[in-house]
Amino acid sequence: MACRKDDSPLRTSSNIEVGKIVDMPESDSLVVHHHPSNRDQESLGSALALFSAKDLGLKYLGGDVETEVWTAPVNRFGLVALTAHDPIGSDPAAIVKQTYLDLYSQTQAQGFSHWLRIWQFIPAINHGQEDEERYRRFCVGRAEALAQLGLSEQRMCAATAIGCFDETFRLFALVGHQPGRAVENPRQVSAWQYPLQYGPASPAFARATAILDGDGELSGLLVSGTAAVLGHASAHPNDAVAQTREAMSNVEAVLAEAKSRLSLDEHTYVRVYLRHAEDWPEVYDGVKQRWPTVHVMGLLGEICRDELLVEIEVWQPQC
Repeated sequence: MACRKDDSPLRTSSNIEVGKIVDMPESDSLVVHHHPSNRDQESLGSALALFSAKDLGLKYLGGDVETEVWTAPVNRFGLVALTAHDPIGSDPAAIVKQTYLDLYSQTQAQGFSHWLRIWQFIPAINHGQEDEERYRRFCVGRAEALAQLGLSEQRMCAATAIGCFDETFRLFALVGHQPGRAVENPRQVSAWQYPLQYGPASPAFARATAILDGDGELSGLLVSGTAAVLGHASAHPNDAVAQTREAMSNVEAVLAEAKSRLSLDEHTYVRVYLRHAEDWPEVYDGVKQRWPTVHVMGLLGEICRDELLVEIEVWQPQC
């Protein structure tokens, strides 16, 4: 990820100063746009963050977006980037716990006390058996940090957790001076209420975070990584196309639950995380047939349950 902090020199993904809140340049609202392939200095100089597959530890599959460019008002939002070495044979719980404690201390110290959107990229997310699986241990570490900080799982923001292909744990957090509003999905059990069959600590995230303007009105919706989960159970095991349709129905249900006039259109940005590269052509066609005008970035990464092959997240502004 490439960031700019105030008037400091531009930083690229190879030498980003992690653990710092990066202020955004002046703009009317949170905005996502893109350029297909180049990462020129003009784009870098005007953006909070540029997200590409390489920055996330993933592999690019296709779509009309290679790099997402995020901007927003300097007086309302910030972004934290934290990384830690996370060897595949290790227990990630302690690393995750410390990363969340660091996130809290840095955001509190700099006045960005509200977490609005979190992305986490976890090495070998499905490695290990049953409760020793690395994703389940990730959930334990996060739960321990939240308990130590006295934070309620029910007040958490939208989030994504995807398996990456190196040994670096990455956490990116969009934070703000004002809170967002959590939105749940009536088709799904809230993540923090999952039964113990999914691990000793439930995932802690909202299905979406509604971003509010200065008057408290909805200005956009950040939809969490969304899979083919109905209730708490995985649907259509090992069928990428059917899972894509179900995940899209879940996204649409969240937009409806936000009780807004949000519509999936040319201002919408979609990330599709896919377990198997060979499924990409059919999955991409399915997304574009149902949502023909959205912008899509396809990424190869591992999903949090072995039987899940697809996860979709969305930024939808109120236009």
